[in-house]
Amino acid sequence: MKTILRASTVLLLAVALAAPAFAEGQGRGGKGKGKKKGHKIARLFAKFDKDKSGSLTSAEVPERLWNRISKADANGDGEVTKAELREARKGRKGKRGGKGKRGGSGGGSDG
Repeated sequence: MKTILRASTVLLLAVALAAPAFAEGQGRGGKGKGKKKGHKIARLFAKFDKDKSGSLTSAEVPERLWNRISKADANGDGEVTKAELREARKGRKGKRGGKGKRGGSGGGSDG
């Protein structure tokens, strides 16, 4: 009986210590893998959408960043919306064919 009680206590303690890390998306996968999709887009808009218009322009973001996100401007109006960024992100994922971030299959050698 004491063994079961000890095992239960250890298990509950382990769960209690691990729960906050998983709740923040930091469990096992590290670096926020558990976070919702679009979180980066929301942070991007929170930081750079100065006029709170719901779109980003070249005047609001650094040139280097604009060169990357302007490719998502589907209607060519010179503004990038959250929806356009989401669609561009989906398109990139489709082109990779489900592979890793850089299109590789996990690295390493064949032999």
